[in-house]
Amino acid sequence: MQDNVLSFIGLARRAGSLELGADKVYEMASIGKAKLVILADDISGNTENAVKNTCVRKEIPIIKADCSMDVLGPAVGFKQCGVVTITDTGFALSLAEKMGKGEIAELLKGKKAREKKRYEKKHGTGKTASAKRR
Repeated sequence: MQDNVLSFIGLARRAGSLELGADKVYEMASIGKAKLVILADDISGNTENAVKNTCVRKEIPIIKADCSMDVLGPAVGFKQCGVVTITDTGFALSLAEKMGKGEIAELLKGKKAREKKRYEKKHGTGKTASAKRR
C-alpha cells in the first residue's frame, strides 16, 4: 500500500473519522455511520467473512488493502490492526480515489451529494432569514 494512503488513513484517525476493529465496524454499521471499510490482506477468514456479511447487508463498500495488519496498525497508532471503518463520507471518497477504486468512489460521490442535499434542505441554501422574507 502506498505511503500516502497510509498517511491519509492516519489523518482520518486524528480527525476522529476512523474507527478500529471488527466490533466497531458492526457498531458503526448498525447505527448507519460506517461509510467505507478497509481490510488488511492477512485478516483471519472468520473475521473477514463476518465483516463482509455485515457490510453487504448494510450496503457499505469494502476495500481489501494490499498491506498486512503489521503495516496498517502503525498507520493508525497501534501495533496491529486488521479492519478499520471510515465514518466521514468526504474522507471515504478521498481514500477510495487515492486507492484507485473508481466504482466505490462513484458510489460515495452519490452518497455525498445526497447528504449535501439533505443538509441544504434542513438548513437552507445559504440565504439569510431576512432575504427569505422579502
